[in-house]
Amino acid sequence: MSNGLGNPAAVAIVSSVASSEQGQEAIGEIGTALKIVFIAGGVLLTGKYAHSQYKKWNANRYARNNAGDPDLIAAAVIYESFSRFEFPGVLGFLLPSFDVSADEAALYQIASKVTSAKAVAKVYKIVFDRELHTDIKNGLDTQEMQTFWNIINAPENNTETSLYAIGSKLYVAKRNGISVNIAEQNANLEWSGTGNLYGNFQFNDEVGEVIAHGDFNGENYYIVEDCNFFGFGCKQGVVLQNQISNDKL
Repeated sequence: MSNGLGNPAAVAIVSSVASSEQGQEAIGEIGTALKIVFIAGGVLLTGKYAHSQYKKWNANRYARNNAGDPDLIAAAVIYESFSRFEFPGVLGFLLPSFDVSADEAALYQIASKVTSAKAVAKVYKIVFDRELHTDIKNGLDTQEMQTFWNIINAPENNTETSLYAIGSKLYVAKRNGISVNIAEQNANLEWSGTGNLYGNFQFNDEVGEVIAHGDFNGENYYIVEDCNFFGFGCKQGVVLQNQISNDKL
């Protein structure tokens, strides 16, 4: 039965090498190399930690100095729209987090308020130390990403002048959304707006179906109708050409 001492010949050889002058030098060199590795690793980690702390300090200072800035708000909403996985402990310091899912509705809504994607991307990098385009690419599928950028790049108002046909579905074209008033018809079957609210709508929302149209001070207007699922409880609203489009992004 083995007594745990191993091979006596091997032990003797190792002992002889370790006690020799060359063996001592080799052991010393290995020890020195290990010290260098540990010191270099410590310096690297310390530098990385110091740099990360500086970036956090700079981000906090920027956020404090620019509180209420639309680009900062947009960057913050976009960042918070993503759910991320972060590695625990030391791994979280060494390895980057990655996006798991996204709140598309929040992203689309804030996209309608972005006036400069470049400016928001710059703020996003300063405050969160991440690339906006990369996060959008990783967090959204192809169609969602296309919709997001289409909203950002959309013109402020609809500039098309072609009259939309009765029966068309209309969608909000103004990037900041619109408030629509209820329309009513008089005894002469003429439509006019009222002071009552038909609804508040965000960019790209469906407003209703065209049931009538006309001209108001040289601009097309549309009477739109919205009914419940069974076709009851219909209400009518009035919108102008510059506010809407018959295409949804």
